[in-house]
Amino acid sequence: MPRELTEKQKKFCECYVETNSVKKSGEKAGYAKSTIKGSLYRYLKKPLIIEYIKILKVNKIYSIEQLVKDLNTAMEVAVEAKKPDQIIKIIEFRMKLSGLEELIKPENKTIVEDKPEKDFFKEIEELTNELERKGYTD
Repeated sequence: MPRELTEKQKKFCECYVETNSVKKSGEKAGYAKSTIKGSLYRYLKKPLIIEYIKILKVNKIYSIEQLVKDLNTAMEVAVEAKKPDQIIKIIEFRMKLSGLEELIKPENKTIVEDKPEKDFFKEIEELTNELERKGYTD
């Protein structure tokens, strides 16, 4: 194997970090179906491929950690400014980031219109506390 990865190999690795699927990654990177079914699985054993995937995963983890910090800062600002719409958007984004987007239903998005402001902020605090207890927020 050459000392550097080709652009196609890099694309495969990047897709693999996102999808965790050799087949999908091979397709997105532009490999032939015969290569995907055959030799592409062996890529995951090659040292340069392994190292590049590790680097990509570390960068992805850092990006997610930074995003969570930014969301927490945005939440603090929104709560201090008493901006319910912004708070809801931040909570929805946190849920999507945590893989809980299936819990967001259109009928739940009218929370501001149906509740007095005091009840709304109490409910937001309870929801945030519940998510923290379950480990979904920082």
